[in-house]
Amino acid sequence: MQATAQSLLAFTEGHASGFHTKPAQRAASQASFGSLQTHGAMKIYVIEEAGKVVAGASMFLAGNAVAYLGTAVTQKGLRVRGFHAALIAHRIAQVREQGAVTVAATALANSQSRRNLQRAGLQVSHGQSLYRLLES
Repeated sequence: MQATAQSLLAFTEGHASGFHTKPAQRAASQASFGSLQTHGAMKIYVIEEAGKVVAGASMFLAGNAVAYLGTAVTQKGLRVRGFHAALIAHRIAQVREQGAVTVAATALANSQSRRNLQRAGLQVSHGQSLYRLLES
């Protein structure tokens, strides 16, 4: 289901925990996700169990018929239950319905995310280096 105001908060909290976002950066991260979803640049889908968000993922659809399957997170301890794969399949179906011709995503080379993306039909297009600014 698409994230609501309440489930968006749960998604951003789960995302911050899963990606080890520092507490000082969490408010900016939450505002960013909320703003992008509100303005239609991004959609966030969540999976709930017993009324709680257990997994979620974002999706962007560019004006050039290119879709990007963005960040995804599943609560630790609930992984290997197929939530990530279900979110991939759902987002692909959504962007296809909206006219996407190309679907792109990124994942670390030896990750479960990569394996799930490949099982869903995505293929490696090229290798890319990840650069980051180290804190001093």
